[in-house]
Amino acid sequence: MSTDSFDFSDIPDESALEGNTPVKEGTYHFVVEKVDPEHVSSKKGTPGIEFVLQVLAGTDDQKGKKLFETFYLPSSEQADGGEFLTKRIAKIAVTLDLIPPTDLGRAGVKIPWEKALARQFIAVVKHEEGEKGRVNAGIDGLKMYRVTDPEVVEIPKSPEGLAMMGLPPEGGSAEQPAAQPEAAPAKATSIADL
Repeated sequence: MSTDSFDFSDIPDESALEGNTPVKEGTYHFVVEKVDPEHVSSKKGTPGIEFVLQVLAGTDDQKGKKLFETFYLPSSEQADGGEFLTKRIAKIAVTLDLIPPTDLGRAGVKIPWEKALARQFIAVVKHEEGEKGRVNAGIDGLKMYRVTDPEVVEIPKSPEGLAMMGLPPEGGSAEQPAAQPEAAPAKATSIADL
């Protein structure tokens, strides 16, 4: 990489240089930009599936912001025996149409995480206070929905994102299921690889 020339075209003005502020609390239309199914947290060494999500639209003007969300793997050592984390992984897999709902209630289900790239969904973002008073933004538990779910019909959505799914600009409904973009190539781990 050359250090004599940089592309600053995505930085509109100095206000964009104010630091990495988290996505505001609200409900957002996301696209999966990157997925790492072999992520390990740097602090505790906890394994999980890390997603980089880009805001397409939502209840607040956060378009283009990124949300880093890790779905940690369940463990019998957790207070609930890993039940909640198992539900989170099942919820994101079904929401992104990586597995059919008929796989719920079955053992040994394989999830093709590489197919998550460019898939879209709606999620509620909440804030929690982290270390040193830092604000951490993340998906609120199980509050993830298909773009066409009736629970999120009133949530603003990206017309361009909906067009990629073959939906009209005003969105779809449960009767008109969204077609998620075609599966990514097997080696792709980032939307840039598509």
